[in-house]
Amino acid sequence: IYVGRYYDFKGIHLLWQAFIELQNENPNDWELWCLGTGSLQPIQHPKIKHFGFVQPKDFFEYAQQTGVFVMPSLYEPWGVVLHEFAAMGFPLLASEKVGAVESFLEDKKNGFVFKANDILSLKEKLRDVMQLSSEQLNLMGEYSHQLAQCITPKIWADNLMKLV
Repeated sequence: IYVGRYYDFKGIHLLWQAFIELQNENPNDWELWCLGTGSLQPIQHPKIKHFGFVQPKDFFEYAQQTGVFVMPSLYEPWGVVLHEFAAMGFPLLASEKVGAVESFLEDKKNGFVFKANDILSLKEKLRDVMQLSSEQLNLMGEYSHQLAQCITPKIWADNLMKLV
């Protein structure tokens, strides 16, 4: 699943291209679900589903039907959505340009980090995740959830109170 805006700097066009190339090389049951809108026209492919903007109250309905989160940004100072998917227990794929990777993604432990704006690197990591067993994906998701606990509302409030 991809959740974000459809703009060049989000790397969504590279994700679509990498996913289509993988499907052409080795057809499989994986689908790419994309939630968002923006200036880029959604690419049409039978295995890529576009849902447009999804209201926060409806978001979980989509997330629970998917299994891996991908964030292909070419530049992302932080990326709250990476934390959100880690907290939900998802294996993660993200470019090294996503600031939140430092806190929520340990390469090969709860997902994979790839080079931004490098379709071959992205494709390689997509292939890697597609080859994992359900058990391996579940273990990665559990580790994501553990990493997400480093920043919680209580921890933020406690830290704020220490400053005051």
